[in-house]
Amino acid sequence: MSERPSLAIPVMTAIFLAASGCTPSEPSDSGTGGGAGWGGFPGTGGNAGTGGTPGTGGTPGTGGTPGTGGTPGTGGTPGTGGTPGTVTIDELGFSSPDLAISSDGVAHLVYYSGFAPAKLFYAECKTNCGSRAGWTTTELDESYFVHEPKIATGPDGLTHLVWGRSVSALGSDQVYYASCAGNCAAESSWTGGDISTASLGGRLDPLGSRLTVGNDGRVSFALSSAGSGGPLVVMTCQSGCEQAAAWSSGGVRAGSTRLATTAHGSTLHQLLNDDSNALVYRRCDANCEAPGSWQESERLFWHSGRTPTAVAVSGSGVVYAAFNQGLLGSSEPEAAPGDGRLFVERCASDCMRPSGWTGLMMGPDGEGADGLSMVTAGEAVVLSASRVGTVTMWACADDCADGASWAAGPIDDSQAIASQWDPYVLAAPSCSGARPSFAGWYANETAVGITPSGSALFVHKTRMLVECAGGGMSYVPGFGRIVFLP
Repeated sequence: MSERPSLAIPVMTAIFLAASGCTPSEPSDSGTGGGAGWGGFPGTGGNAGTGGTPGTGGTPGTGGTPGTGGTPGTGGTPGTGGTPGTVTIDELGFSSPDLAISSDGVAHLVYYSGFAPAKLFYAECKTNCGSRAGWTTTELDESYFVHEPKIATGPDGLTHLVWGRSVSALGSDQVYYASCAGNCAAESSWTGGDISTASLGGRLDPLGSRLTVGNDGRVSFALSSAGSGGPLVVMTCQSGCEQAAAWSSGGVRAGSTRLATTAHGSTLHQLLNDDSNALVYRRCDANCEAPGSWQESERLFWHSGRTPTAVAVSGSGVVYAAFNQGLLGSSEPEAAPGDGRLFVERCASDCMRPSGWTGLMMGPDGEGADGLSMVTAGEAVVLSASRVGTVTMWACADDCADGASWAAGPIDDSQAIASQWDPYVLAAPSCSGARPSFAGWYANETAVGITPSGSALFVHKTRMLVECAGGGMSYVPGFGRIVFLP
C-alpha cells in the first residue's frame, strides 16, 4: 500500500475546458440556461432508439394511482441530447438514488423518499433530460421503510430493480425484486415480489454493492449481514427472477464494512473493505454464489471502511478502483498522507497483487467523502464526487494512467441549490417556524451515467444542515438534483 502521486486539478480550469469541452450550464429547472454542452465522449452506437415524445404520466397522489404515461413515439436516435440543465426532483426526503442507462439511451432512475411511510419511485427520461418535463415519475411501492434501491439494465432490454423493505418498526427487513420489459413509466409494467427467502438473512444497506447484469443476462447483487455477524451474501439469477426459487445465493466471505461491485462481460468485480483498514479486489467468472469461485487479492489500499468506494471496468478490461481513504492516520501512521483524500487506482493485469496497480491522489481534502460513483464508456472514465456542499465531475477520455489526461468540472454546489430553494425558509418549520441561525445545503449519495451518444447524467441527494436559535446542528431532508450534460 504505497504512497500515490497527487493530482490536484482546480475546478473550472483551462485544463478542464480544453481536455473535455465541458461547460456545465448554470442550474436551471427548465434547463434552458447556460452554455453549450460538454461535447461528451464518442458514442458507442447502440440500438435504434424509440425517440418520440414520452408520455408525461400523472403525478403520484398521496393515496391515488400514479399516471401511466403516454405511448412513446417511434424512430429517432437514442441519446441525441437536448439542452443542458439542472432538474430538481422535489420529493422531500429524496434518498439513495441509483441510475442506469439502457442501450437505447433511456435513463432509468430509482430512489426513495420519506419514512413511516416511505415511498419507492422510478423516474424515466428518453429525451430532454435537462428539463423536468423530460422526466416521468412513477411510485412503485410504499411501506413503513423502503431503502437502498438498486437498478440495472440487461442486454435483453429488461430493466431490473431490487430494494429493501420493512412493514413496521419491528418487522424484519425484506428484499424485493421487480423487472420491466418496456413502458416502465407505467406501474403496471413492473412484475416481481418478495425474494427474501433466498437472501440467507442478508440485507441491502448503504454500504452494499450495485445491482449488475452480465452480458449473459445473469442478474447479481450482494447483501451485507455483517451487523449480525453473518457472511457477505451474493445472490444471482438467470431468468424468472420474480420468483425467489429462481435465485441462487451463498455466503462468499466473512462480512465487510464497504463493498462495490460491477460486471464486465459475465465476470463480477468487487472492491471490498477487509474489516482491517484495507481494500482488497475480488473477481469471479462463474458460479459467483459459491465462495470457491472468487479470487481475492492481497491487501491493496488503506481505507477506513466508512467512506465511499466504486469499481468499474473499461471496454478493454482495465479495472478502476475509486475511493476516499477516510481518516486513518491516528491508528495507521503509514496511511496519514492519504487521510481524507480521493484515490483513483488502475490495473490492467496482475490485479491480485499491489504491484499490478497504479494510481493518483485527486482533488482537495474530503473529495468524494460524502458521495462517489464511477462509470466507464469504452476507455473513458467519469466520476461524480461530492464534498460538503459541492459535486464535482472528474473525467478522463483515454490513457487514464496519466494524470494529465484527467480534468475536473463543477456539477452542483450549495449556492446553486440555494438560488432555487432558500434553506432559511425551507428549514424554518424544523425551528418551530422561526428563522434558523444557520441553514445551508449539502450534497451526497451520487450516481452517474453515460448515454450511448456520450451525454452525461449526474444525480445526487441534497439535505440541509440547520442550526436553530439556542439549539444544536441537525440535518433536514432535502431534494434530488439531476444535472444533464448533452
